[in-house]
Amino acid sequence: MLSSRRNLRSSNRLLAEHQAGHSQTAQELAAAQARLKAAQGDQALWEQLASEAEQAKSALVTKLAQMQEAAVAQPAAAVNTLVAAAAAASNAVELDEADTRVIIDDQLKAVGWEADSRVLTYSKGARPEKGKNRAIAEWPTETGPADYVLFVGLMPVATVEAKRKNIDVSGSLKQAKRYSKGFDVAGRK
Repeated sequence: MLSSRRNLRSSNRLLAEHQAGHSQTAQELAAAQARLKAAQGDQALWEQLASEAEQAKSALVTKLAQMQEAAVAQPAAAVNTLVAAAAAASNAVELDEADTRVIIDDQLKAVGWEADSRVLTYSKGARPEKGKNRAIAEWPTETGPADYVLFVGLMPVATVEAKRKNIDVSGSLKQAKRYSKGFDVAGRK
C-alpha cells in the first residue's frame, strides 16, 4: 500500500509537471501566433504601400510621357515666344550692388566660403584666419577697396568685384586686376 501511495504521488507529481509544461508551451504558442498575426498584418500593409507606390510611379511615367509629347508637338514659335518673354522679364529686374552682394554671398557660401559682406568687412575687423576659407569685404588696396578678397587661411587667392547687372564686365575685370596689383596682405594702404 505504501508503494501504491508513492506511485500515486509520483504520478501526480509527473502529471502536475506535465500540465505546467503544457501550460507554458500553450502560452508560448499563443504568443508566437500573436506575433505571426501582427507580422502578417505588417506584411499586408507593406504590400499595400508598395502597390500604391507602383501605381503612383506608373501614373507619373504616363504624365511625363504626355508632357514630353506635348513639348515636342509645340511649335518652335511658341517656344521662342516663351524664351523671349523670360528674357524680357529678366531684363526688367533691377539689382543694385547691395542686392548683388547678397547673391554673391550666397554663391560663395554654397561652395564653402565664409561670406557675409555686411558683417565680414575689413572696417568691422574681419581678418583672414588660419584654416578658414573667408571672403572679406571692402579689403583696402592702393587703388581703393576691393569688394571681396578671398583668403584660403592667411593666403589671398582672388579678388571679386560685385557689379549690378547692367555694368560692363570688361571694365570691372580691369578694376579687379588693379586691386590685385595694389594688394597689401596686412590690409594697410
